[in-house]
Amino acid sequence: MSTLRSLVLAQVIVTALAAPSAADRDTGWHAGIGVGADIPVDALNVGFVIQAPSGLRLSSSVGALTDVFLGLMDEGDAAAGMMHAALRDSLVWRTHLGMKPWNTHGFYAAAGYSLCSFGGALTSGDAMSALLDRMLPVDLGSSPMVHMSSTLHALDLEAGWEWPIARHFTVRTAIGAAMIVAASTSIHVDDGALTFLPIDQVIAPMERASEAEIDARYKKAGPIVMLTVQLQIDLL
Repeated sequence: MSTLRSLVLAQVIVTALAAPSAADRDTGWHAGIGVGADIPVDALNVGFVIQAPSGLRLSSSVGALTDVFLGLMDEGDAAAGMMHAALRDSLVWRTHLGMKPWNTHGFYAAAGYSLCSFGGALTSGDAMSALLDRMLPVDLGSSPMVHMSSTLHALDLEAGWEWPIARHFTVRTAIGAAMIVAASTSIHVDDGALTFLPIDQVIAPMERASEAEIDARYKKAGPIVMLTVQLQIDLL
């Protein structure tokens, strides 16, 4: 009986410590804009956060993809070479819905969605040939232009802490993990030099096979651990 009483008392104490009191709750809306980085996904981003009196918060950021991120999927083969070479025009968009349960503590937790999009052109078909273990038609010339673009969709979880460092300024740090759940790659070989080869029978199957191979590489990358650091200007 004494053991049961002790367990009940312990549960009451834990619940009392964990549950935010009325004083701990925010009494108004909060909003801010900031600059930061989600390492290794992006090296620089801009974003905003808005938080309701209940502690419910919405955040979003836009940045540029880093070569380090693609390095996480680098196995030293042709697929990695194509991904790195195509990293030219890139975009990372992350948005989260979370909860900050205490006003007097900086802890928050969130879940969200991330989109990564990038693309560019390769001035050689060597990587594509190595990827498929099959040479491109010689009629394309020695340096065919290969256009590649990829869009990745990921779900992630994040837990972090906010530190007020000065009036209207806050530093936010977080640790998170993302999993790529879908990927879409488009590859197109310039075929202007081809005058007699049936494109649908020669080039198109190689393009589709390359796309499938690279998408498979993205999806098997595994969880991507991210460290977030952001300097925020508090507007409300």
